[in-house]
Formats: sequence, structure tokens, C-alpha cells
Amino acid sequence: MALAEQDILAVEEIIERRLQKGGDLFAKIIPASYRDDRELFERVVRIEEELRHQRELIYQNQELMKLFMQQMDKRFESMQHNMDKRFEQVDKRFESMQRNMDRRFRTVQWFLGLGFTVLAVLMSLYNFIS
Repeated sequence: MALAEQDILAVEEIIERRLQKGGDLFAKIIPASYRDDRELFERVVRIEEELRHQRELIYQNQELMKLFMQQMDKRFESMQHNMDKRFEQVDKRFESMQRNMDRRFRTVQWFLGLGFTVLAVLMSLYNFIS
């Protein structure tokens, strides 16, 4: 089903009106100094180059951030490993101190028990002698 010549002309007329309205809008938005096609094209090219440069910087920053995060992870793992070692050493020291304190406490218990026993024997002898 082909369009009639009259329909094609009507479509072309509608498109021309739309483009003209778009051109009027373009004239309102773009300042007069940039209406020259060459200047506008150069400016668009510069903007595209700057956007490309910005994208490259963002990509580089993302790569740097990934590298930084990997290094931070390694540092945290190293710190965690060192902290685990230190806590193990502290635990060993506490166990050693606990054993030492237990020995001293047993020694004090024996001396107290022996002292009370000697006192009880001496008191018994003193009662027996007197």
C-alpha cells in the first residue's frame, strides 16, 4: 500500500513546520554568538573531548580506588594476624601468671596450715607443761 502524492506532501509539510519550530527553539536557547555552525561544531567537539577526558579520569579513579581497597584489605588482614599473635602471647602470659599465683597461693596455704599446726602444738605443750 503506497502513499499517495498528496499524503507525502502533507507529511513533508508537517516535518518542515516541526523543524521550523525546532529552529526557533534553537535560536532561543543558543546565543547568537554560537549560531554559526562552525563555532558550534568546534564547541561540541571540545565538550565531547572534555567528557571523554572526564570518563577516563573516572575510570582511572575507579581503578585507583579498587587498588586502594585491595591494599587496605591486605593491611587489615596483616593487622588482624598481628593482633591474633599478640592476643595469643597475652593469653600465654596470663596462663603463666595464673600458674605462678596458684603455686604461691598453695605455698601460703601450706605455711598457714603449718603455722596453725605449730601454734596448736605449742599451745597444747604449754597447757600440758603448765
